[in-house]
Amino acid sequence: MEDSLRHLQKLGFTEYEARAYLALLRHNPSTRYQLSQNAAIPESKIYEIVRRLQDKGIIAGLHGEPPRFIPLAPEHLLSQLEHKTQESLDFLSASLHTVANQPAVQWIWNIEGYEETLSKAEDLIKAAKQEIAASMWHEEAERLSAALRASVERGVALNLLAYDDGPIDFGNVREHGYEDRLRAQLSEPHGRLLTLVVDRTQVLVGSSLESTASAVWTNHSGLATIVNRYVLEHFY
Repeated sequence: MEDSLRHLQKLGFTEYEARAYLALLRHNPSTRYQLSQNAAIPESKIYEIVRRLQDKGIIAGLHGEPPRFIPLAPEHLLSQLEHKTQESLDFLSASLHTVANQPAVQWIWNIEGYEETLSKAEDLIKAAKQEIAASMWHEEAERLSAALRASVERGVALNLLAYDDGPIDFGNVREHGYEDRLRAQLSEPHGRLLTLVVDRTQVLVGSSLESTASAVWTNHSGLATIVNRYVLEHFY
Protein backbone atom coordinates (compact mmCIF):
# COMPACT_ATOMS: atom_id res chain seq x y z
CA MET A 1 0.00 0.00 0.00
CA GLU A 2 2.68 2.51 0.95
CA ASP A 3 4.70 1.76 -2.19
CA SER A 4 1.59 2.09 -4.38
CA LEU A 5 0.74 5.35 -2.63
CA ARG A 6 4.23 6.73 -3.28
CA HIS A 7 4.25 5.79 -6.96
CA LEU A 8 0.78 7.19 -7.59
CA GLN A 9 1.99 10.48 -6.17
CA LYS A 10 4.96 10.40 -8.55
CA LEU A 11 2.45 10.14 -11.38
CA GLY A 12 0.55 13.26 -10.36
CA PHE A 13 -1.88 12.13 -7.64
CA THR A 14 -2.06 14.12 -4.44
CA GLU A 15 -1.69 12.07 -1.27
CA TYR A 16 -5.44 12.20 -0.57
CA GLU A 17 -6.31 11.30 -4.18
CA ALA A 18 -3.99 8.30 -4.04
CA ARG A 19 -5.42 7.22 -0.67
CA ALA A 20 -8.97 7.50 -1.97
CA TYR A 21 -8.29 5.47 -5.12
CA LEU A 22 -6.47 2.69 -3.24
CA ALA A 23 -9.22 2.58 -0.61
CA LEU A 24 -11.89 2.22 -3.33
CA LEU A 25 -9.95 -0.63 -4.92
CA ARG A 26 -10.24 -2.53 -1.63
CA HIS A 27 -13.77 -1.45 -0.67
CA ASN A 28 -16.23 -0.64 -3.44
CA PRO A 29 -18.74 0.68 -3.94
CA SER A 30 -18.35 3.15 -1.07
CA THR A 31 -20.17 6.25 0.07
CA ARG A 32 -18.23 9.41 0.73
CA TYR A 33 -18.39 8.74 4.45
CA GLN A 34 -17.13 5.17 4.04
CA LEU A 35 -14.37 6.36 1.73
CA SER A 36 -13.37 9.00 4.24
CA GLN A 37 -13.04 6.36 6.95
CA ASN A 38 -11.28 3.74 4.80
CA ALA A 39 -8.77 6.21 3.32
CA ALA A 40 -8.17 8.19 6.53
CA ILE A 41 -9.23 11.41 4.81
CA PRO A 42 -10.93 14.16 6.85
CA GLU A 43 -14.65 14.43 6.08
CA SER A 44 -14.15 18.14 5.37
CA LYS A 45 -11.90 17.15 2.44
CA ILE A 46 -13.70 14.13 1.00
CA TYR A 47 -16.17 16.06 -1.22
CA GLU A 48 -13.33 17.91 -2.94
CA ILE A 49 -11.26 14.73 -3.38
CA VAL A 50 -14.17 12.80 -4.85
CA ARG A 51 -15.00 15.65 -7.24
CA ARG A 52 -11.40 15.88 -8.48
CA LEU A 53 -11.15 12.13 -9.05
CA GLN A 54 -14.45 12.16 -10.95
CA ASP A 55 -13.25 15.06 -13.13
CA LYS A 56 -10.14 13.04 -13.98
CA GLY A 57 -12.20 9.95 -14.80
CA ILE A 58 -10.51 7.92 -12.08
CA ILE A 59 -13.68 7.11 -10.11
CA ALA A 60 -17.35 6.99 -11.13
CA GLY A 61 -20.53 7.59 -9.14
CA LEU A 62 -23.48 5.20 -8.91
CA HIS A 63 -27.04 6.46 -8.70
CA GLY A 64 -28.60 6.13 -5.30
CA GLU A 65 -28.99 7.86 -1.98
CA PRO A 66 -26.46 8.32 -0.61
CA PRO A 67 -24.37 8.15 -3.80
CA ARG A 68 -21.69 5.49 -3.92
CA PHE A 69 -18.48 5.37 -5.90
CA ILE A 70 -16.39 2.79 -7.74
CA PRO A 71 -12.77 3.04 -9.01
CA LEU A 72 -11.48 2.85 -12.55
CA ALA A 73 -10.09 -0.65 -13.07
CA PRO A 74 -6.30 -0.78 -12.54
CA GLU A 75 -5.57 -1.83 -16.14
CA HIS A 76 -7.60 1.11 -17.46
CA LEU A 77 -5.94 3.52 -15.05
CA LEU A 78 -2.48 2.34 -16.09
CA SER A 79 -3.40 2.68 -19.77
CA GLN A 80 -4.67 6.21 -19.15
CA LEU A 81 -1.53 7.20 -17.25
CA GLU A 82 0.71 5.67 -19.92
CA HIS A 83 -1.08 7.56 -22.68
CA LYS A 84 -0.90 10.89 -20.85
CA THR A 85 2.75 10.38 -19.94
CA GLN A 86 3.73 9.44 -23.49
CA GLU A 87 1.79 12.38 -24.89
CA SER A 88 3.67 14.75 -22.57
CA LEU A 89 7.02 13.13 -23.39
CA ASP A 90 6.36 13.42 -27.13
CA PHE A 91 5.44 17.09 -26.79
CA LEU A 92 8.43 17.92 -24.60
CA SER A 93 10.78 16.04 -26.92
CA ALA A 94 9.71 18.33 -29.75
CA SER A 95 9.50 21.59 -27.79
CA LEU A 96 12.21 21.70 -25.12
CA HIS A 97 15.08 22.18 -27.59
CA THR A 98 13.23 25.12 -29.09
CA VAL A 99 12.65 26.63 -25.65
CA ALA A 100 16.28 26.12 -24.68
CA ASN A 101 17.47 27.94 -27.81
CA GLN A 102 15.34 31.01 -27.13
CA PRO A 103 16.55 33.79 -24.86
CA ALA A 104 14.72 33.85 -21.56
CA VAL A 105 14.32 37.63 -21.80
CA GLN A 106 14.17 39.84 -24.88
CA TRP A 107 15.82 43.23 -24.55
CA ILE A 108 16.47 46.33 -26.62
CA TRP A 109 19.37 48.78 -26.15
CA ASN A 110 19.59 52.23 -27.73
CA ILE A 111 23.07 53.31 -28.82
CA GLU A 112 23.97 56.93 -29.62
CA GLY A 113 26.98 58.00 -31.66
CA TYR A 114 28.93 56.72 -34.66
CA GLU A 115 31.92 55.33 -32.75
CA GLU A 116 29.66 53.64 -30.24
CA THR A 117 27.60 52.04 -33.04
CA LEU A 118 30.64 50.74 -34.91
CA SER A 119 32.28 49.53 -31.71
CA LYS A 120 29.21 47.46 -30.85
CA ALA A 121 29.11 46.08 -34.41
CA GLU A 122 32.75 45.04 -34.09
CA ASP A 123 32.09 43.33 -30.73
CA LEU A 124 29.18 41.37 -32.19
CA ILE A 125 31.20 40.27 -35.21
CA LYS A 126 34.04 39.06 -32.98
CA ALA A 127 31.55 37.08 -30.86
CA ALA A 128 29.89 35.35 -33.84
CA LYS A 129 30.01 31.55 -33.76
CA GLN A 130 28.14 30.39 -36.87
CA GLU A 131 26.94 33.08 -39.25
CA ILE A 132 26.76 36.79 -39.95
CA ALA A 133 24.27 38.55 -42.23
CA ALA A 134 24.97 42.23 -42.82
CA SER A 135 24.33 45.17 -45.11
CA MET A 136 26.55 48.24 -45.18
CA TRP A 137 28.26 51.00 -47.19
CA HIS A 138 32.00 51.05 -47.89
CA GLU A 139 32.67 53.52 -45.04
CA GLU A 140 31.50 50.98 -42.45
CA ALA A 141 32.89 48.03 -44.41
CA GLU A 142 36.39 49.52 -44.21
CA ARG A 143 36.06 49.96 -40.45
CA LEU A 144 34.70 46.43 -39.89
CA SER A 145 36.74 44.60 -42.53
CA ALA A 146 39.40 43.20 -40.19
CA ALA A 147 36.83 41.83 -37.73
CA LEU A 148 34.76 40.32 -40.56
CA ARG A 149 37.81 38.66 -42.13
CA ALA A 150 38.88 37.18 -38.79
CA SER A 151 35.38 35.75 -38.32
CA VAL A 152 35.38 34.15 -41.76
CA GLU A 153 38.84 32.69 -41.15
CA ARG A 154 37.60 30.94 -38.01
CA GLY A 155 34.71 29.38 -39.93
CA VAL A 156 31.86 31.86 -39.56
CA ALA A 157 29.64 32.12 -42.67
CA LEU A 158 29.33 35.70 -43.97
CA ASN A 159 26.50 36.98 -46.17
CA LEU A 160 27.16 40.64 -46.93
CA LEU A 161 24.91 42.96 -48.91
CA ALA A 162 27.14 45.81 -50.15
CA TYR A 163 25.37 49.05 -51.01
CA ASP A 164 28.37 50.17 -53.05
CA ASP A 165 31.85 49.04 -54.05
CA GLY A 166 33.62 48.21 -50.79
CA PRO A 167 36.76 46.46 -49.52
CA ILE A 168 35.15 43.10 -48.63
CA ASP A 169 36.39 40.44 -51.09
CA PHE A 170 35.78 37.39 -48.90
CA GLY A 171 32.70 35.54 -47.72
CA ASN A 172 29.48 35.70 -49.74
CA VAL A 173 29.16 39.28 -51.01
CA ARG A 174 26.36 40.69 -53.13
CA GLU A 175 26.27 44.25 -54.45
CA HIS A 176 22.91 45.95 -54.08
CA GLY A 177 23.03 47.30 -57.64
CA TYR A 178 21.19 50.58 -57.03
CA GLU A 179 24.01 52.70 -55.64
CA ASP A 180 22.97 55.97 -57.34
CA ARG A 181 19.38 55.66 -56.22
CA LEU A 182 20.44 54.83 -52.67
CA ARG A 183 22.97 57.66 -52.55
CA ALA A 184 20.18 60.11 -53.35
CA GLN A 185 18.35 58.93 -50.25
CA LEU A 186 21.22 59.72 -47.88
CA SER A 187 19.88 63.23 -47.36
CA GLU A 188 16.66 61.76 -45.99
CA PRO A 189 16.13 61.53 -42.21
CA HIS A 190 17.47 57.99 -41.77
CA GLY A 191 20.52 58.51 -43.95
CA ARG A 192 23.19 55.82 -44.36
CA LEU A 193 22.19 52.50 -42.80
CA LEU A 194 23.97 49.50 -41.30
CA THR A 195 22.30 46.18 -40.44
CA LEU A 196 23.96 43.25 -38.72
CA VAL A 197 22.55 39.90 -37.58
CA VAL A 198 24.82 37.53 -35.66
CA ASP A 199 23.92 33.84 -35.31
CA ARG A 200 20.28 34.83 -35.94
CA THR A 201 20.04 35.83 -32.27
CA GLN A 202 21.40 39.38 -31.97
CA VAL A 203 20.66 42.35 -34.22
CA LEU A 204 22.21 45.76 -34.67
CA VAL A 205 20.48 48.34 -36.87
CA GLY A 206 22.20 51.70 -37.25
CA SER A 207 20.92 54.80 -39.05
CA SER A 208 22.04 58.33 -39.94
CA LEU A 209 25.64 57.12 -39.84
CA GLU A 210 26.91 60.14 -41.77
CA SER A 211 25.49 62.62 -39.25
CA THR A 212 23.80 62.01 -35.88
CA ALA A 213 24.31 58.25 -35.75
CA SER A 214 22.14 56.07 -33.57
CA ALA A 215 21.44 52.33 -33.40
CA VAL A 216 19.27 49.68 -31.83
CA TRP A 217 20.86 46.51 -30.47
CA THR A 218 18.51 43.68 -29.48
CA ASN A 219 18.02 39.93 -29.15
CA HIS A 220 14.38 40.21 -30.27
CA SER A 221 13.76 37.01 -32.26
CA GLY A 222 11.17 38.57 -34.57
CA LEU A 223 13.44 41.46 -35.55
CA ALA A 224 16.36 39.04 -36.06
CA THR A 225 14.25 37.04 -38.51
CA ILE A 226 13.11 40.14 -40.43
CA VAL A 227 16.56 41.70 -40.79
CA ASN A 228 18.20 38.37 -41.65
CA ARG A 229 15.58 37.78 -44.35
CA TYR A 230 16.03 41.32 -45.68
CA VAL A 231 19.72 40.64 -46.30
CA LEU A 232 19.33 37.12 -47.70
CA GLU A 233 16.50 38.02 -50.09
CA HIS A 234 18.97 40.07 -52.11
CA PHE A 235 21.02 36.94 -52.75
CA TYR A 236 18.22 34.89 -54.33
